[in-house]
Amino acid sequence: MKRIEIGQWMIKVDAEATRQVYEKTSRGSPANCDCNTCRNFTALGREAYPEPFRSLLNELGIDYRKAAEVFYTCPSSSSHLFYGGWFHFAGRIISGPHKTPDFRPLPEGLEISICRDNDLVFEEFGDKPLVQIEFSTDSIPWVLDEEMPE
Repeated sequence: MKRIEIGQWMIKVDAEATRQVYEKTSRGSPANCDCNTCRNFTALGREAYPEPFRSLLNELGIDYRKAAEVFYTCPSSSSHLFYGGWFHFAGRIISGPHKTPDFRPLPEGLEISICRDNDLVFEEFGDKPLVQIEFSTDSIPWVLDEEMPE
């Protein structure tokens, strides 16, 4: 396992074990849903996440296309929406807050939190020790050719 510092957290990650799980997992949460907010998020593809977050996910062994959960909460402006969600990776938290989400900003309007929650875990992880990385953002544009939700 490799030690990585992410903001206020020090973690140990098994990126290769994580990568193997994501290779076996066919689709993530938004691709499994046909509601208009999930279709909007999926339509953005890699642009749904800023580059610094995609790079972090890659370093952790996570396929950004396969979130365990993505959810819409409300509009953040007349053309943008507030979304949140999470991924899992094989590893453990060495130090930093870990009991409840404690969001910290990353560049480009995205916040992350790292915690020990294990909600909606892909069964391919089996009994590996896991960490949940959560995100929230209010900067997702509405790109579908249909009315944006209120």
